[in-house]
Amino acid sequence: DLGRAQRAEYANEGIVIVANRDARDAIQTEVSHVRAYIEDTPLDDEDRSKHVKRLGTLTGGIGRLKIGTSSKLEREMMFQQAQRSFNVLSAAQRGGVIPGGGAGLLHCIPALEATAAANGAAEEEIMGMQLVARVISTPFFQIVKNAGMDHPPVIIERVRTAGVEYTYDALNGRIVNAYESGILDVVDVVSTALATAASGAMMALTTDAIVYHKEPKQSMQP
Repeated sequence: DLGRAQRAEYANEGIVIVANRDARDAIQTEVSHVRAYIEDTPLDDEDRSKHVKRLGTLTGGIGRLKIGTSSKLEREMMFQQAQRSFNVLSAAQRGGVIPGGGAGLLHCIPALEATAAANGAAEEEIMGMQLVARVISTPFFQIVKNAGMDHPPVIIERVRTAGVEYTYDALNGRIVNAYESGILDVVDVVSTALATAASGAMMALTTDAIVYHKEPKQSMQP
């Protein structure tokens, strides 16, 4: 006996079953248990995402996004944009967020400098940490420069002094609390970008020659 359901919907992608009203108390009890588990589980735990998905299912967190456009090309572009947005939200839920606009990396500089100054690290490791500490402010520097500010180093120092929750609002030209203003970056995206940049720099330093395409392929599609 599989019990009873209030409603069941079947489609090619799967089946959705809405529980009977009589089971609401039992569902709420299970929801409380799952939420307690999620709160006590580290963000990098492998089972955490499974329980987050289960919590969404138990609380009715099911949605369907319909995209309508006037052309096939526009529809494909909108679909890709929606897919990217979904991936970003999933990554944010999985790994968390940090102050955006490059401030997340900027606030890592003191920790890097302190680690490099500590005893016990090899000379090559110290040089590497010092190098990373000098360059990870570049994204923030470039954003401030693109916003029309004449002295980005001054803004950098002011943001660092304000605290780890602060960043620069390039649109309004002021230093703000990143979490209150919604200027955030996804941790997984930032860490992946940093790892990719480090990998590219290492390849450039260890490769005898770099070949550039004389006439690289161009595309007008985003």
